[in-house]
Amino acid sequence: MLHWWYSPECRTTYPCLHQANLCRSSAGLPNSLTLLLPALNTLRTATTLAQSIHTVQRRRASVLVIRLCRCRRILTLAFVIFCQFPWPKETTGLERVALSAKGDLQRVLSAFFARPITIVTVYSNTFYHPTIHEPSAILTLPNPAVIVSASRESPITQTRQVHLQCSNKTVCTATSTVRITSPTVANLFLVEKYAIGQTFARMGKVPEFELVSVGLGPVTDAVLPSHSEKVHSTDEQLWRKYRLYIDDFECDILEVFPTREMFVDGLHWLGDGSEPLD
Repeated sequence: MLHWWYSPECRTTYPCLHQANLCRSSAGLPNSLTLLLPALNTLRTATTLAQSIHTVQRRRASVLVIRLCRCRRILTLAFVIFCQFPWPKETTGLERVALSAKGDLQRVLSAFFARPITIVTVYSNTFYHPTIHEPSAILTLPNPAVIVSASRESPITQTRQVHLQCSNKTVCTATSTVRITSPTVANLFLVEKYAIGQTFARMGKVPEFELVSVGLGPVTDAVLPSHSEKVHSTDEQLWRKYRLYIDDFECDILEVFPTREMFVDGLHWLGDGSEPLD
């Protein structure tokens, strides 16, 4: 699994270190430390290297922490080394960029094709639990009473599938299962209709990102989100399964790219002969 951890402020605890799979050299520092040294040398306001860099080890996990002190403000950046993620050896660098997108795939694909990416909903099924011990019931919106009662004891779940389209051609099929446990998130996502990434932005929080698996060819039933409809599979496609989560909003997402050729041929694959957008 691949985990990213963001720390916008100096923190004294590192609650998600136990989730990371990391690469350490025999000396205890990540092997990729040398890749970061040129960047550090350009930061004149940083403290000395010995004071700025250290490793934290907890539950057999290591993370490289760089502290930059400027104007009495301490910024802590945690770089989780993910070089050991088991990427399929056939994947290219460009494919790995798309597969590592953290909830902003629409922007990444729009930049790649130099075209707008539109979202088309295929289906959306929403359920709520009157209590955590009761079976789920179909939620028909609007339903203000259920929205305001969303909690860990009365969660709301939704399974949805959308097509990301460029020039009227599907470039990705995304199937998601979300779990909502607060009225604020329920209102943003279900009433105001914000997308998953936009909901995180409106909450002012950067989600934890966990890349669960990546594959080539048909998607197996084992990786399909629960309660979702079967995804059309071909031998040429590329897919990934990942998680985004903050308190009260958890998302399990399966994204399927129809063919790897799209990352090679770009606009030619789209069959769009017009010029890219400026």
